[in-house]
Amino acid sequence: MDDLHELLSSGRRLLRFLDANHDGLLSVEECQHLKDDQWLFPSEDIFLQVLDPNDSEFVDADALWHLLSDRLQTDPSQGGEWLKGQLPSVKRLFTMRCSKSRLMDSPTSRSARGSPSPARSMLRSAWSPTSLEAAWEDFCQALQITDITEAFSKLCSHLTGEPPDCSQTSVILYERLLARLPSVSIPRLDRQRSSGGYPLQDARLGVVGAGPIGLRAAFELALLGAKVQVFDVRDGFYRMNILKLWDWASADLLDLGAKFLLPNFLTYIDHIGIRELQSLLLKLGLLAGVQYTWGASFKDVAPSPSNRFLQVTTQKASVDAAGHRTLGSDEIHNFAGLVACDGGNSRVAAQLGLQRVRADGLSTEPGWEFAVVANFENLKEPEDRMLEECPRGFSQEELSLVKRLIYLQGETHYFIMTVDLDVLMHHHVLRDTTLVGKELLSDKNVDMRKLEDFARKVVEDYSNKVRSLDGIFGPVEIPENFWTT
Repeated sequence: MDDLHELLSSGRRLLRFLDANHDGLLSVEECQHLKDDQWLFPSEDIFLQVLDPNDSEFVDADALWHLLSDRLQTDPSQGGEWLKGQLPSVKRLFTMRCSKSRLMDSPTSRSARGSPSPARSMLRSAWSPTSLEAAWEDFCQALQITDITEAFSKLCSHLTGEPPDCSQTSVILYERLLARLPSVSIPRLDRQRSSGGYPLQDARLGVVGAGPIGLRAAFELALLGAKVQVFDVRDGFYRMNILKLWDWASADLLDLGAKFLLPNFLTYIDHIGIRELQSLLLKLGLLAGVQYTWGASFKDVAPSPSNRFLQVTTQKASVDAAGHRTLGSDEIHNFAGLVACDGGNSRVAAQLGLQRVRADGLSTEPGWEFAVVANFENLKEPEDRMLEECPRGFSQEELSLVKRLIYLQGETHYFIMTVDLDVLMHHHVLRDTTLVGKELLSDKNVDMRKLEDFARKVVEDYSNKVRSLDGIFGPVEIPENFWTT
């Protein structure tokens, strides 16, 4: 099983490198060595099946991955030899891309990988779409709330000539989109179109919290016919963690249209960043008619005077970069039901006096450890693409400063590590080590400069370790000072 896992990981790595633009499309020209391969493509017809249906100059990465993974699982011995045989072609392509990258570089245009990753916006600020296709492309590429909302308004203008209308059924807008862009396919919405069932027709429901759970709940409720309004105290997607996906979870996201609504998903199909997941679910909710109120903090819920509705009070709120909340005026909303998706320390649950219950039925609290998460900007250059992920992790025997480290690549280079308190103390990360609980890890007690230095030291140790490993494509080549330049 471990050998097969390594084969599949190497296969994903190969496709990720070939995906030059991180958009799920591989250039036929750069895939020529694959096209002529009899093991992968025994016939011309099989190659034609993986071409992008809209442009025969590109290969659909999703279709190619399904074919390659099937081949590797059916014939792992030959598959391993086949992957090793790709090394010369990959190295030639790597050298060519590096040369192009150096020609295009300039000191003013290249940002440092070690710099904090900015919130990414794919929209071209000075450009207004002149066609439905362009509006749809901008909607799919957008990753932040403001960009997604702006792109959605333009998309609606092209489809209906009017601003978004949340009074319609959840698939009306999608049906209009399909009528003009038939190549688009979101299977979950297709099934809702076929069923036509709306058991929650016109029920007004509120959802508190716009994390992945709240956004998914809102979308599913809207598909059932409910008029859903989501409230969240933040006004952007700032969570940078990356989630490992099981096969069924990847299949579920493809069912939700991730291939279209989140183009980079096909590049990293076995994991996804939380903010990318949120952007996907927000787009689905908008297409289904969900309304969103950002910068709104939950305050209170109580029966309405007539006892016919729940009266939910929210407050206008703003949250700064440090997470400090400033509250403003109250707003009152009436709902038939309220769904609390505001996390483990739910304010809704606390206001109602509900207690947390362990899903496993145990009464003991789980143990806890010190964890450090580090994100480095992914410039998506050839060197970035060649890095080998380590979802299996490195242990303390392999990297002395951490108990365990895992590295995944997405919109950022994502490292998460568990660390002993003594190690943090030795590197002077904590100012006062006599404190306990939350006070020990409070903002004022953590020296962020020392913490960043420690994270860079661990990541450099990781780089030195993987340089010595001999993977399916040979030793991993990580340039010196890769994480600081």
